[in-house]
Amino acid sequence: MNCPSCKGIWLDKGELEAIRKENWLITLKKIGQWLAGADDFQ
Repeated sequence: MNCPSCKGIWLDKGELEAIRKENWLITLKKIGQWLAGADDFQ
């Protein structure tokens, strides 16, 4: 289903929740690597 306001794909609540959790995990990993002094984290 397409989202009329953003012209993108409409995600159901479960998909959105999964993306949010994944993004938090990626963010926490990046912060952890930064705190550990890794220069080339991605």
